[in-house]
Amino acid sequence: DGTKGLVWLNEGEGVTQSFIDKVTPFIGNPKVYGFFLVDEPDPTGKYHTQVDAADLKAESDYIHSNVPGAKTFITMMNMGSSAEPDFSNTYNHDNTHIDLFGIDPYPVRTGTDTVDYDMIDRTV
Repeated sequence: DGTKGLVWLNEGEGVTQSFIDKVTPFIGNPKVYGFFLVDEPDPTGKYHTQVDAADLKAESDYIHSNVPGAKTFITMMNMGSSAEPDFSNTYNHDNTHIDLFGIDPYPVRTGTDTVDYDMIDRTV
């Protein structure tokens, strides 16, 4: 069948041995659509371990070289607020060579009593 998968790596430190060990089993596998490098990497190091664009670029380039046709993907960290989401001046295709970028607004948030469906529109 035509089903393909996105492989979760949870890597953002560049082409480390851990990264290579996770990618290698999928080289040549026609069922691989792409690789989800890392969820909401932090470009600042203020909220989580800092992930440099250059490291994401190295990972993306490695995948593109070793798994032809595979896409690379990350979800973006909101650098703004819930009221004014902002994804600018962080990661982009030019500084990472990543193919696909996702966002994940949270309309149901801890500490609130209401569901904020408008969060989706503000984020998109």
